[in-house]
Amino acid sequence: MKFTQFFLRVVFALFALLAVVTARVVPATTPTTTVAALQPRQSNTFGVIAYALLYLDINYTSQAYPVSDFNTCVNLPSWANDKVSSFKVFTPNRCFFYLDPWCQNVNYNTPNNNNDLRSVGFNDNISSVRCT
Repeated sequence: MKFTQFFLRVVFALFALLAVVTARVVPATTPTTTVAALQPRQSNTFGVIAYALLYLDINYTSQAYPVSDFNTCVNLPSWANDKVSSFKVFTPNRCFFYLDPWCQNVNYNTPNNNNDLRSVGFNDNISSVRCT
């Protein structure tokens, strides 16, 4: 019985010592943030984080393409290239829309949504986009 009590006291002392050493060795972690993490974003129905959503039809219908890269030129995939008819920009972001790939030939930029690009003469003309 004395051996069991001694053994338990030693184990308890080792755990207490381990807790003290660990608390001193492991520094407290502080959360870090990045510039991109501070930008307002919105998830679409598929859970993709996006700064803007581009739609193939007017009034935000049909398939949407999420612009999820911040301050980076995004070339639209072939199924969306020159087929965008409406978009939503999530504030306070501003998106620049380009006629050509690699963000060449800027023609339209806005911080606002547009449910019908025919109203600005830019329907089915977007090939690349940059949101800032």
